[in-house]
Amino acid sequence: MDANSLLLRGLIPMDVGGFPQLVRLTLPCSVNPSPEGYADGLGDLTVFDLFVLPSKPVLLAVGPLFVAPTATDRFTGAGRWQAGVAGAAVEPQSWGLVGGLVTYQHSFADDFGREPTSLLTAQPIVFYNLPHGFYLRSSAIWNFDFENNLGFIPVGLGAGKVMQMGKVTANLFVEPQYTVYKYGEQVPHWQICAGLNLQF
Repeated sequence: MDANSLLLRGLIPMDVGGFPQLVRLTLPCSVNPSPEGYADGLGDLTVFDLFVLPSKPVLLAVGPLFVAPTATDRFTGAGRWQAGVAGAAVEPQSWGLVGGLVTYQHSFADDFGREPTSLLTAQPIVFYNLPHGFYLRSSAIWNFDFENNLGFIPVGLGAGKVMQMGKVTANLFVEPQYTVYKYGEQVPHWQICAGLNLQF
């Protein structure tokens, strides 16, 4: 069965006490399979705070991760408070950028007897610059759900364009992704990731 998610995401750079940080908030709006067909609504709110380390040429960042059970339907969220850690590494290149983002989250409190969670994700990131603001990209997220014994590794190849709109920088992209390795049930074979990033 198909599933769809619209990710409302904000990335806020800040400096607290001389420590540069990157705070990212993600709230999904999802349509997921359910016993009655499909369920739609808001998902769980994920927040992580990455502390940027003074490292070169590879930029490293690490920090805590928190998940709040904000889902409006039991099939669009885990129904559990969760905590964990996130880490990122980025190295700019003459031709683009190479990086990665890894997160781990585990439930520490429940809601109405929902199942515990233990989820690891890894996101290799490669951007290759082209003329006139175009670029190629690969950024598929690998998922490993230890509680439900399922996981999948997709590989993506897409394209995007960066445009200047007054004082706002817009980044429009689309990236088809194919799962090259999987285990367990109800894992995707194909995904299409498309988005619009606005930098103010």
